[in-house]
Amino acid sequence: MKSLKLLSLAAFLFLLSASCVDNEPVIQSQICFTTYHHERVIPHTKVYVKYYAERFPGYDDRSVYDTHFDTDGSGQVCMVDVPIGIHWFACFGVDSLIGEDVFGSRRINVPSSAYQLDTIIYVSE
Repeated sequence: MKSLKLLSLAAFLFLLSASCVDNEPVIQSQICFTTYHHERVIPHTKVYVKYYAERFPGYDDRSVYDTHFDTDGSGQVCMVDVPIGIHWFACFGVDSLIGEDVFGSRRINVPSSAYQLDTIIYVSE
């Protein structure tokens, strides 16, 4: 009888602990970019990131940026776990149709750790 009570208690505790498991998916911040010039996708560009920047850091000195990402052949790149805050994104590439360097920038405020954005960076000569 005592072993049945212990077994019942163990089963109850197991079920109780299993019900406390958080099965909610973890949503993390993500920003996806596509680079465009005159409504055309510009593939294989570099997107530089300056985290926590109120002011635009400029195009001249890329060493002031914290990191960079390369877009793919479709001009797209996604960044995950972007921290909360105001960040600048600067894009540098080449428009092969006209043979010119192109660049553009975008300021984005990430208000929460679950922020999701799919956007465009427009570039020009």
